[in-house]
Amino acid sequence: MGWNRSNPIPGFAICWFNTVEFLIEHEFLFPIWKGLSRAMVRAQQGEKDQAIQDLAAIAKDTERAAVTRVSAIDALISLDAHHPTIELAQALFDESEKKEDFHLAIDVARRLHSLLEQAGLSEALHTLHERLEPLHA
Repeated sequence: MGWNRSNPIPGFAICWFNTVEFLIEHEFLFPIWKGLSRAMVRAQQGEKDQAIQDLAAIAKDTERAAVTRVSAIDALISLDAHHPTIELAQALFDESEKKEDFHLAIDVARRLHSLLEQAGLSEALHTLHERLEPLHA
């Protein structure tokens, strides 16, 4: 495809179409990831605030699979949305601990630890360490 004056960015329209097509196919083939890729594409297109809201909704959705919710937290971390992500990770950690899903709790705690450390929340970090001790036993 060559460059022309009517379309100074060769393939731009095709790239946008392919992105939309990819999202539709991706969500059809992998319904567990529904909304995650779409939110990241929104962020790349300059709709970062809306993408953060979409990802936060996925992370809060108790009907979604745990792996999907953790992936939403990972995506929020990649968008540098640290404050809302701390709250979401804390809630998922609490929930997984209550359900005695200790593998999930430890997985979420790794992310939460990093977020709390970056935010300089030493008291919350100390509390997390105390709560993790019995899970590692």
